[in-house]
Amino acid sequence: MRQISIHTASNQILVMEEVNEFLKDLDNNELIDIKYSMVVRGDEIFYSALMIYEEKENQGDDNLTMYE
Repeated sequence: MRQISIHTASNQILVMEEVNEFLKDLDNNELIDIKYSMVVRGDEIFYSALMIYEEKENQGDDNLTMYE
């Protein structure tokens, strides 16, 4: 199933750190794309990153039951 993860901050370094942490935790899921943007409003700057990834089925499912 396709999923998204959005990270926003008024500090570019914070967004980069959050993205890098997310990528480390991605495990076996497949990264599809990263969209990065910057918005200026008056004297404020906002940064955001949107990551699109494919979540692998049954990953982390500890409740699987085997039948004989």
